[in-house]
Amino acid sequence: MLLREIKKAKHFIHFQVMLLYSDDAGFKVANALAEKAKEGVEVRVMSDSDMSSIVEGLEKIRSFGTSDFDKLKALLSEAGVKFVPSSKESYYWFRWDNIRAELKEKGVPDEFLELQDKVQKGVVLNSNVLDHRKIIIFDGEAAIVSSMNVGNKYMYEEVPGIEEHTTGKHWHDGAVLIKGPCASLLNKHFASKWMVRGGDVFDYTRHYRTKESYGSDACTVYSSFPDGKENHIRNYYLQKIKACKGRFIIENPYINDELFWKELSALDPEQAQKIVIINPYKAKGNDYLQNESSIKCNMRKPFERGVSFFAYKKRMSHWKIALDEAEQAVFYGSYNLNHRSAMHDFELNVLIESEQFCKQVKRLLEQDMADSTQITDAEEFYENPVIHPSCMLLKATEYYE
Repeated sequence: MLLREIKKAKHFIHFQVMLLYSDDAGFKVANALAEKAKEGVEVRVMSDSDMSSIVEGLEKIRSFGTSDFDKLKALLSEAGVKFVPSSKESYYWFRWDNIRAELKEKGVPDEFLELQDKVQKGVVLNSNVLDHRKIIIFDGEAAIVSSMNVGNKYMYEEVPGIEEHTTGKHWHDGAVLIKGPCASLLNKHFASKWMVRGGDVFDYTRHYRTKESYGSDACTVYSSFPDGKENHIRNYYLQKIKACKGRFIIENPYINDELFWKELSALDPEQAQKIVIINPYKAKGNDYLQNESSIKCNMRKPFERGVSFFAYKKRMSHWKIALDEAEQAVFYGSYNLNHRSAMHDFELNVLIESEQFCKQVKRLLEQDMADSTQITDAEEFYENPVIHPSCMLLKATEYYE
């Protein structure tokens, strides 16, 4: 889907992921972007080049077959692709006033600068903040919102010589293609970060739609950033688990948000029985080493109240999605149910209200439940987590999880 939409673009591609690997899949996508730039299409790419390099270094040790990230950036640059690293989310406080004035003189809109004012106040330690969003906009007409980065382990079909899906080297993930006005709003989110981080100023309201209407499905964009205040993505989950009228299925790889667990543990049995959680509890290849501890330390009370828990086992699931069956709505994007996403990172989810789309997602989630082991014994989880060493370690390290 990604390669197809890149090929179809005629005017511009705005491409943002946190990690852009310089492996087979990464170069396949980078080459497709480079070809469009050579055709005259405006291509802007934003990724966390620092974190991509760090992760690649770690994965070379694990023999994931990565290559030189600088070569990938050089490929894009030589083709005319504009690249901005999203590695630094804020400026030094003593430089911001001068940089802000320079950006304003350059033509960066006031609302983008005002958002960065809040970020500047909200970031305590820049090295602990990530732009975790994953959005790609094509001509302002279509957009891809995903939970996956670009690399072999997210697109395991592209890995040469690897056939078994149970090795832990491949991840279960996804993306959704959206067409219509929502793409323009997503483009504005991209533009805000792009311009503030030093990219060129462009008309982010441009779109080249081929249809007046793309249907009646509703799409709402939820975003969050590290300003230390209310997180609307988090609030959606907290409100929904307390008020959903039917089954609410959550599949998420990293569930370690203290407030989420607190609300889940406080549900009355009738409401708790509506909640279903799918998590790669003990799956191979899970990159959050304390995922198992997080579940063991927090799931006992919700389980006893009636929350269903499915341990996805085929491979690591990086999918971050929720389905509200009664409202026929899907909530999907980059957001993890952990402390990082709630407090530190830039995140973006979309709420899609669509009967047909909900049917598709329901089939996928039910397949994931079939590929899971449903936990049926409360003894799987710690009865007294407060005194358990792994729970103490979990609490001590949540700021950097």
